[in-house]
Amino acid sequence: MSHEQHTELAKCVRCGACKAMCPTYFFTSDETMGARGRIAMLGALTENELAPTKRLSDRIFSCILCEACSGVCPVGINIPESIYQGRARLKDHYARGRLIRKTLNFSLSRMDTVFSVLRGLQKIIYPPLRKAGSLRYMPEITSKPFKDRAQVYKGAGKLGRVAIFSGCSVNYFYPHLGDALVRILLTRGYEVVVLKGEVCCGAPLRAVGF
Repeated sequence: MSHEQHTELAKCVRCGACKAMCPTYFFTSDETMGARGRIAMLGALTENELAPTKRLSDRIFSCILCEACSGVCPVGINIPESIYQGRARLKDHYARGRLIRKTLNFSLSRMDTVFSVLRGLQKIIYPPLRKAGSLRYMPEITSKPFKDRAQVYKGAGKLGRVAIFSGCSVNYFYPHLGDALVRILLTRGYEVVVLKGEVCCGAPLRAVGF
């Protein structure tokens, strides 16, 4: 971690405001599975009071990156960014992370193919998982990604031009949200551009420590 990140972590006063917002702490009641505990452990890591072990990595990677803790820290620690920085340092000690990174490296340049295959598999995989109670909810993968609508929507165009970066979720799971956004912007008087050739923003890779 950088000197700036070390200084950032050292600001923590252990007040617990972030812990109160943390869903993984809510479900486990384990201090090391909450936002405050993770910040404390990362601080100890920078001070060489903790070693970069698999156990520590499991705790830092258990954060679901919901950012519910974002903005609640009274001393202004950027908790989500601290988690990202910690994962970058610990990624080689997280076994599942290595498999995920290899899978992502292969998949990110082949997103259409990957989601097409997954769409075929979802009818086979989802039902037994739901029946077993292992899958509460998983959105269906669409057969018509939002980016297939790539074009310039003229509309009135009086207020300016807006380009939409839809991301993988809207592209493959929630294209109706992209359609709704286009309609709203057109109604408000904007020209709308749905980008052609959009690629992954890299968020999945950053989440696993890249």
